[in-house]
Amino acid sequence: MEDNEGQVIFVKAPEDRWCDRKARYASVNPEGKKNPILLIHGFGASIEHWRDNVEQLAADRPVYAIDLLGFGFSEQPDFNVWGGHVWAAQICDFIKEVILPASFSKQVILAGNSLGGYSAMLAAGNAGASIGGLVLVNSAGPLAEDGNVEPYAGLPQDSILSEMDAPAPPYTLVDRVQELIKRMISFGGFLLTREARIASTLALVYTDDKSRIDDDLVDLIKRPALQPNAFEVFFQTTIGGRGGKRYVTVNTLSNFVEARKIPTLLLWGENDPWITKSRADRTLQLMPSAEYIGLKAGHCPHDEVPQLFNEKLLGWLTAKSM
Repeated sequence: MEDNEGQVIFVKAPEDRWCDRKARYASVNPEGKKNPILLIHGFGASIEHWRDNVEQLAADRPVYAIDLLGFGFSEQPDFNVWGGHVWAAQICDFIKEVILPASFSKQVILAGNSLGGYSAMLAAGNAGASIGGLVLVNSAGPLAEDGNVEPYAGLPQDSILSEMDAPAPPYTLVDRVQELIKRMISFGGFLLTREARIASTLALVYTDDKSRIDDDLVDLIKRPALQPNAFEVFFQTTIGGRGGKRYVTVNTLSNFVEARKIPTLLLWGENDPWITKSRADRTLQLMPSAEYIGLKAGHCPHDEVPQLFNEKLLGWLTAKSM
């Protein structure tokens, strides 16, 4: 895999609803006969975060990795509405327009880390029979406690996507003051993209093998954050955005995955200080047919212990005849 100036491919994002915005992806062994894997990065990351996974996973199957819109070196559009549904729609379109036409198999394995795991769950709920398996790697997403009313209990429909470019409601003075405060708070978080801050944050979440925190890792997080619209995307996808954020709880998505009998693996870094093992345990309660493999690692086990991660993932795929 090359960097954004090398051999990774830039394509027009499919579907008119994306208004020809460009999304970056990489593919290895697209002629492989087994079920293709689509790797989906987490918040603030990119294709390169799968730096030591793609080649081994692609030994006998197609492997794709994609930069979600707003991240990596995909476009960073000025959407008024952001949320998992945006990335899920991008994933579904990418499967339909890029992966399946080139594949011998008509089912794709989705593997996502953190935000990428939540987006993968949303995509699995919307992509019908084209999803053959789901691998959740320290997956994020809103999790409702028992007895709480879900704020948005259905799967997002295509009509919601029309809101991405809809004009925001008129500003009031209160709106302007609130947004200014939010932007100041958000900018403080965005300063974490400075190299020293990146390294110190990574040290918190790469819990067991600090040697993996190298210059390449810091660089793959820093470089996309230097893109012209990077702060605006960071703001809109964290605490900003007045157009509203649609979201579906992990509870609802788990029900859909179970109902559709999608084989699911939780491949989890058990020492993650952000998305802990207790969250994996709760997810397993919601998806009793899912399987679990714990790894001695933090939030990004695919990069902290890549050889073990690859071995466990490939072993699960073999056991499932995928």
